Amino acid sequence: MFELAKYPPVNFRFQVTFKTNSGEYYFSKVTGIEMNLSVTPLPEGGNNNTVHKLPGATEYTNLGLHHGIVASSSTFFKWCQDTIKSDYTTPIKPETLLIVKLLDEEGECLILWNFRNAYPISLKVGDLDAQSQAVLIEELSFAYSDFEREFPT
Repeated sequence: MFELAKYPPVNFRFQVTFKTNSGEYYFSKVTGIEMNLSVTPLPEGGNNNTVHKLPGATEYTNLGLHHGIVASSSTFFKWCQDTIKSDYTTPIKPETLLIVKLLDEEGECLILWNFRNAYPISLKVGDLDAQSQAVLIEELSFAYSDFEREFPT
């Protein structure tokens, strides 16, 4: 359980795992853990100063996973590339469960987010810059059905 003594947790120690595409993957950054309730404006008839806001469906932003360039022989990279470049002659195979875990200083899971039916939708390579000495990073964006936050017991 998430204890007050560990609050607030640091955000730089995390782990990303995949249920179907098992293996060890290292990411330097995770972005886009966000959900929003869509709202539809409905003007009130006869009263121009009132607009009612009706709740709609839950919307999820794309999940961004940033990592250093990996070898083209990586099965994970091949799955991402094949999915993004799909010509739809074969169905896209989403990852049934993508898990992001926030870890404490001992490596124990504090919080986890389960993303269901995730699949890559874009791959962006960072800027090539002769004046920088940074590692070349690529960003993968994933669409998914929904996510849940859990506190392990």
